Amino acid sequence: MGDSGSMLIGLVLAAASTSASGKISQSLYGPQEMIVLLSPVIVVAAAMFVPMLDLVMAVVRRVGAGRGPVAPDKMHLHHRLLDLGHSHRRVALVIYAWVSLIAFGAVGATMLPSEVMVPLAAAGLIAVLAATLVPRLRSIRGEDHSGSPSGSR
Repeated sequence: MGDSGSMLIGLVLAAASTSASGKISQSLYGPQEMIVLLSPVIVVAAAMFVPMLDLVMAVVRRVGAGRGPVAPDKMHLHHRLLDLGHSHRRVALVIYAWVSLIAFGAVGATMLPSEVMVPLAAAGLIAVLAATLVPRLRSIRGEDHSGSPSGSR
C-alpha cells in the first residue's frame, strides 16, 4: 500500500469516528454516557498520542537547541529504540505495542470497571516496558543480542 492508500484509510477512519460521534444529541445523555459515546474520538486521539508526542518532543528539543523546528536529527523515538539495540522490526513492534496499550487503555477505561482496568493496564504497562528495555537489560547483564555472554565469543 502506498501513500495514497494509507492516506485514504486514515481519512476514512477519521471520517467514521467523527461522523459516528457527531450525530449524538448531547441533551439525552449524562457525562458518563458521553464518554462512552465519544470513545471513537478518544481511540483516535489515543492512537495518535505516541506519534504526536514524538513530534512535540522533536520540536521542543530542536527549538531548545537553537535550531529550526524542522531541522533533521537522529533523536526521534525510533532512533532511540535502535540505539537501545532493537532491530528495525522490533522498533516497529515496540511502537505498535505502546500505541496499542494506550488505545486499549482508553477504550477499557470507558467500558470496564476500574477494578478490572487498573490491573490490566498495570500488567500491560509492565509487559510493554519490559519489551522496550530488553536490549538494555541484556547489555547490563553482559550479553550480546544473540543471548550468549559477551565473553564467550
